[in-house]
Amino acid sequence: MTEVSLNRAAAIQASGLNNDSDDAVLELLLKANGQFDLRVAVDPDDPNGVRHLAGEIGRDNKLCEMLLPYCRTSRSLQQLCRFCVRQMIGNRYTPNVVLKMPLPQRLREYILLQR
Repeated sequence: MTEVSLNRAAAIQASGLNNDSDDAVLELLLKANGQFDLRVAVDPDDPNGVRHLAGEIGRDNKLCEMLLPYCRTSRSLQQLCRFCVRQMIGNRYTPNVVLKMPLPQRLREYILLQR
């Protein structure tokens, strides 16, 4: 679900119709996401083949420069742990759940994407 949202936010950026709040949404989605890859294979039958960002996203050089490092490299263990904790919270309102957890304040802030 988050990858779909990330793809939509990136498409808005690529269309040039974005505003400051759209930029903030994309930044939050990048923080909240675990590992992802928005690239598509040039030749779907070649599993090790060349992959590119598709459609409008692939035509926007600035956006490509921003997203490709996220697609090519693994997230840190710290980022993956945050993603897993957020996944375990599920559909409940994340701030309420995190505030009830017996965690240090800095860790709560990190899970809530404030750090």
